[in-house]
Amino acid sequence: MKKLLLILISTCLFADSKIDFSDKDTILLFVVLGGLIVLLLAYIYKLKMKLKTKKVKMFSVSDEAEFESESFEKSSLYFDLQEVFLYFFKTLNYEASVKNNIFLVRQDMLYLNDNNEKCMPNRYFYGDYTNIINAIWAAADLINQNVENETIFIDIGIMNNMQNRTLLCVDIGVCGVVDDKKTELFKSFTNPKKLSISEQLHKFSGYMKKIDGSSYAFKDTNERINHAICLSIPILINDKENNLPDVTPKDRLSVLIVHNNIDISKTITANLESYEINCIQNQSSNGLLEKIEDGVNCAYRAVLLDANLINTFNEYDLNRLVKAQDEYCFKLILILNNHKITPNIEKIIQEVDFLPLPYTIDNIRSIVNIIKTQQEKLLS
Repeated sequence: MKKLLLILISTCLFADSKIDFSDKDTILLFVVLGGLIVLLLAYIYKLKMKLKTKKVKMFSVSDEAEFESESFEKSSLYFDLQEVFLYFFKTLNYEASVKNNIFLVRQDMLYLNDNNEKCMPNRYFYGDYTNIINAIWAAADLINQNVENETIFIDIGIMNNMQNRTLLCVDIGVCGVVDDKKTELFKSFTNPKKLSISEQLHKFSGYMKKIDGSSYAFKDTNERINHAICLSIPILINDKENNLPDVTPKDRLSVLIVHNNIDISKTITANLESYEINCIQNQSSNGLLEKIEDGVNCAYRAVLLDANLINTFNEYDLNRLVKAQDEYCFKLILILNNHKITPNIEKIIQEVDFLPLPYTIDNIRSIVNIIKTQQEKLLS
């Protein structure tokens, strides 16, 4: 095609005389060339339509005018934040795996009401969640695209401010010791030098502007992270009851968490302890089988194990670990840091449970129920 175009152009530009359309070869050349051009245009159009069809956004942003607060209150539309997070976290997980990062999300599992009773946090809210999710995603992606091999911490909470407005507060930053690289990255958010960061910031601020009354700031101190992008988003609570029973066990039960990432172990521990679950943390799987098989009964009703450590077990020890579940009344729960399933996991996939990172409140409730079930097996 390229050669034919060059022949035609050169013929037209440098021919000493006009093109002789009475010549059969010339006519044939133009017919073939015209046909190829038509086919090329058809192919480009088809490809464009195909790409347009395949370009699916998990959370599309509505271009419609924003609702006023009063219209939100009158609206019957509401959403379950934890259900939205379930699918959103899967997207975060995939995006993080590309850069070999880990997204770790902390949410308060329970809170005390005015009567000092434990309650589940609100999960039903009014309005369109897409703008909220897009804003959180853009802030998280701003960090994810500029770091590698890091744990990105997302702290999510709901609070009331001075004006008695309910705010969804989201702090996002990198865990670990602060070094020059992290400090430089944080400074670039307020004074971007790279075009890519400038474009990402523009996209992020654009999403925030779509949410009436929202704000964000870059802070250099946080409880778990030293540098954070802090989002504050007004949100209207739906009075619909959660209808979720308290899953806290009657007796204080114990679990073992085996993960070399301290931040991950701490977060899971905090969430399980809110349900009165006692957590013992180990950074290595060395001696794991001996710990489980020590004594008449295993002290743990669940062993939460980093899925990557499964690769370090030989086939004999892997079978030994799986069989020990029934004998010692515990459940093996693999902590998934990414979307990859290794061959060793495939061998035991029907015998274990999973806790994906990042996880929702519902994921933790499910783990608590598993722990209670193992205790019931032990007592029976």
